[in-house]
Amino acid sequence: ARYTAVALSPDGQQLVAVENTETYKARLVIIDTKTGKRLRVLPNTENVFYQHPRWHDNQTLVSVILKDGRKTIQLIDSQSAEIQEL
Repeated sequence: ARYTAVALSPDGQQLVAVENTETYKARLVIIDTKTGKRLRVLPNTENVFYQHPRWHDNQTLVSVILKDGRKTIQLIDSQSAEIQEL
């Protein structure tokens, strides 16, 4: 797996990155900036392609996603993985 599109949280404590697996799946990974440890892997049950994930605040992510050939924007709670499409 490899990480792309990395963004630092406003408080500098966490990174969000897109993890691309060997089986061509993409998911968002939350990483601790001090230890490099993966804190959470957010599920991607619809297998969308994440583009430009960014932190809206220290808990909420915003990302452009590619789904069914269309681009949309999602708000994603990094703790609960709850998604809101905009």
